Amino acid sequence: MSEIILPKIVVRPRIPPFANFKLALQPQEMHWQILANGRVVREAEQPCHNVVLDNSKELIATLGIFEQSSYAVVGTGSTAPSTSQTGLINEVVRTNAGVTGNPDTITEVSTGVWEITRYRQFTAAQVGGLNLTEWGWSGSGTAGGNLMSRELFRDGSNNPITLTLDNDQQLRLIYKVRVTVGPTAPQAASINISGLGVRTGNLILFRNNVNTNLNPVDALSRMAIGIVSQNIVFGSNIYGLDYNDPSGPYILPNLGYFETSWQSYVANSKMRKQNNYVAQPNDIVGTIRCFGITDLIGISQYRTRLLFQFDGGQEIEKDNLHELTIEGFKVEWT
Repeated sequence: MSEIILPKIVVRPRIPPFANFKLALQPQEMHWQILANGRVVREAEQPCHNVVLDNSKELIATLGIFEQSSYAVVGTGSTAPSTSQTGLINEVVRTNAGVTGNPDTITEVSTGVWEITRYRQFTAAQVGGLNLTEWGWSGSGTAGGNLMSRELFRDGSNNPITLTLDNDQQLRLIYKVRVTVGPTAPQAASINISGLGVRTGNLILFRNNVNTNLNPVDALSRMAIGIVSQNIVFGSNIYGLDYNDPSGPYILPNLGYFETSWQSYVANSKMRKQNNYVAQPNDIVGTIRCFGITDLIGISQYRTRLLFQFDGGQEIEKDNLHELTIEGFKVEWT
């Protein structure tokens, strides 16, 4: 009887993905208004159709999210919008002049989804007497290929139109963009530790911070730019992982902290990574059960914006004889 050879089965533990934070940018709508003597005489609201340019995804690494829509831009080109474009076909003028009584806003419309609303107004001296057909938004006051978005003016039925302004008329643009951030719920993730290997835990982004002017979009935008004025803080306790925690977790007592640094952006990667966290032998001594990033330096260093918490049995015992190197966080965007 011949020998039967059974197939070899190799079972490996499933390791969750590396700890990454995420941003996703999606335009919602643009509302245009023609004004005469301070009164709206014509207007329409148009949905945005695939007008976030590929160019915008690269600009996130230098401008972040908010600055990309600082300037409204108008022109006379009629070419259909394409994501490969970087500027208007025939730019006429751009402005960052706001509208009195209508400040720019950012509000959370659902969990982890933040809506930015911009108000910009062109004077009659800028656009009066013109026939305008295209618009865009940019983070620069200089004309050229630096747009985050481009579209044609359209009526309420989404048909391309020409806006013909009288010599004494003004143009107001109201633009809405939504930014999705995450993870807003505990997400299984892994962290690589030099000499110890991969450890698992849960990753989360928190909505709140001691500085109420900073929301999660700000925090991840700062990471995308590579702003270094953030601390990484290590703790020995376990915390509740709730995105809507009204104060965010204070890591108290903490085992230590130090300022983070970021790697250079790699073109077309749509990602920026932190340099590894390196603790010297006398630093961060104790049982490390969590670590996170704070937005500010100072007393707020204990309150985290982004937190990785180790699973039970995965925590690190750090003594005063060894150096500890942990792979840095990463932020990705689409």
